[in-house]
This record gives sequence, C-alpha cells and structure tokens, in this order.
Amino acid sequence: MSKRLKKIASFLGIYRVAKRAEKYLYDILNTNIIKQNKKKELTFYSSLIKPGQLCFDVGANIGDKSEIFLKLGARVVALEPQSDCVRKLTKRFRSNKDLTVIEKGLSNTNGTLSLSISSTENTISTMSDQWKEKGRFSNKYSEGRTINVEVSTLDDLVKDYGSPDYIKIDVEGFEFNVLKGLSSPVKLISFEFVSEFFDDAKKCIEYLSTFGQIRLNAVLGLPEKFIFESFLDPEAFLTQIKEIMNNETCGDIFVKIENPINA
Repeated sequence: MSKRLKKIASFLGIYRVAKRAEKYLYDILNTNIIKQNKKKELTFYSSLIKPGQLCFDVGANIGDKSEIFLKLGARVVALEPQSDCVRKLTKRFRSNKDLTVIEKGLSNTNGTLSLSISSTENTISTMSDQWKEKGRFSNKYSEGRTINVEVSTLDDLVKDYGSPDYIKIDVEGFEFNVLKGLSSPVKLISFEFVSEFFDDAKKCIEYLSTFGQIRLNAVLGLPEKFIFESFLDPEAFLTQIKEIMNNETCGDIFVKIENPINA
C-alpha cells in the first residue's frame, strides 16, 4: 500500500481494516498455492508409488513427503534426527498405522554424528561440513547449533522392515554417505542435488551403477514433472542435465535400477 493511500485510509479511519483485509487475502492466496502444489506433487508421485508399497523417507523433517506417500496408500518408514521435527511428525500422523517414525539419521556406518541446525530453517540441517561451509546456505549456520545424533544404515532398515519399493533421500549434502550404507539393489531411489556440488551427485550415480543397469531422470524444484521425456542411461543423463544447469540449479535425481546384479 502506497504512502498516499495509507494517509487517506488512516484519515478515513479504515487503515487497520484495510491491512487486515490485505493480510486475509494474502493468507487465502498462499493457502491456495500450497494446496495446488500438494495436488501437483500427489499427481507426480502417483505414477511412481502404488498402494501397499514400502517407502523410506530419509530426511523426513515434519513429513510433507510422507503425507503424499501415505495418501497414495504406501507404508512409510520416516527417518528424522531432529527431536522437534519428530514430535511434530508423530503428532501429525499419530492415528496412521502405516507410518513408522525413527528418530535417527543415516550414514554408511552405525554410530553418532554431528548435525548442524540453522537457527532459522531446520529444513537445511546437515551432517556435511562441505554443505555447511561452502554451500549456498553456508551463511545460515553461524547462529545455529550443533547436536550429536544417532545414525544407522539403509541396510539396517532393510533388515528390520524389508526391501523398499522407493527410497527418498533429502539430507543436505550427505546423500552419498547415506547411499553407501546400502548394499542391495532397490527398484527406485531419489536423492537431492545442487549444482555447486554436482560431483557428489555423480558419485551417487556411480555407486548405484554397481547394483546393475540404471536409468535416470530428474525434477527441478517442486516435483511436478520430469525434465526429460524418458529415463536415460547415465552417460546421456549427465550430458543432457549439464546443458540445462546453472549456478542456482537444484532438484532431485530419480534412479531406476534395472536388471539388478544381486537380485
């Protein structure tokens, strides 16, 4: 609202009413956008996840992705090392028997690791020193805190809950360490990537290639649609994604493991 309009509205005694109305309209618009985005995500994942399938949500935070998987009829094991997030996650889905919440992080071995938590955004909490010190959010941790958290492995999860149909990994630069804790093939895996550390994404791809023939696709930002018309072999994928990347590119890489070696 311009200064002139503020003066006129104030003079007429309606400025406060106008501000409340403005906020009300903003909240409605924002709510509608969130609903539309959730609907788009639900449609996107419906082509990948079927009722009765098992999903691992690694880096679940407060369960936005878990909610989508549950709506699609999947059973979900959600991993989240932050106690505050776990409390919200548990409360949010307390009546849903298809969700198991585990207050742990994941790595390539069992033990305890340091988790850096931003003072303003718990969604970018990380166990990666590189992410914390050199990534695009490095300025977010100076006033944050560091806690020690228990970590397990994907192999342990498979042993306890069975082999999943899909593993979603969103752990802010620690994806490769998580994947190294998996020693058996899974049908579908996705992991987050950012352009400044794309070499880490390539290491993830190389590691998953050891399980068998793989094909890849990706989404940028909100999971709404794949950027390529079909899943590609690693060489074609890496060539084509480099052509569209810039310094701000981020998203998720989806990997299908076909003809697994140890199946």
